[in-house]
Amino acid sequence: MLLAFLLSLSHRYQDYQAGDIPAVDAPGSRVRVLAGNYGGVKGPIMMKNPGMLLDVVLQPGAEIDVQVPPEYTGFIYCYDGAGNISGTEATPQHALVLGDGDHITAKASTAAAAEPN
Repeated sequence: MLLAFLLSLSHRYQDYQAGDIPAVDAPGSRVRVLAGNYGGVKGPIMMKNPGMLLDVVLQPGAEIDVQVPPEYTGFIYCYDGAGNISGTEATPQHALVLGDGDHITAKASTAAAAEPN
């Protein structure tokens, strides 16, 4: 029934360039907000379901805490670098499925980190 409803909705292409995506910069971190809200910034991408889509870059040893509504489910994909996500080791090109909770704490290892885009 839900699938039928979703299929009945009109599809909407959304074209955003890198310059259209707002960022929240803090010492040691840069968070690009693609969808949802973070740090008082709202991302431009509109999703059918409420959610957050963030691109986070941490410098070596930096840490960030992201508040997440407890009803959200999701995952984190570590593209490059390594560190710790809420107590679980994060390694390059691996996904971590999120469990229950209302925040995510990410800490980059002290090795070299990716350059912000």
